[in-house]
Amino acid sequence: MEPTEVSEEEVELRYERAMLLSERDFLRREVDSTASVQARVTTARKGDAEKDSELLRMYLSGLLGGNLQARRKAETNMREKVKAKRAHLVELRRIFGELQKEAMQVRDRCVAYTA
Repeated sequence: MEPTEVSEEEVELRYERAMLLSERDFLRREVDSTASVQARVTTARKGDAEKDSELLRMYLSGLLGGNLQARRKAETNMREKVKAKRAHLVELRRIFGELQKEAMQVRDRCVAYTA
């Protein structure tokens, strides 16, 4: 049997099909994993809300009972939590900036490749 010659257009179509199939598989895996991610996020948010609620109860109890030490402890814990969240936000912004930079580099390489 004699090998058939494949045109450049056919090669490109095969490559594009393979890429689309790969992307489809990736998206299916992401959709399947989303449910577990959402459950973890919901649990984390609920835990944070419970901690916030406890701090506010502690502050209110100190306020109503005239306990300055309890109020200050609650305030200190609240400030520490805010400070930690701000540090986390700074880190997320740094990571996001790096991802944006990498995405632009990939885009530029893709444009250069297709040009």
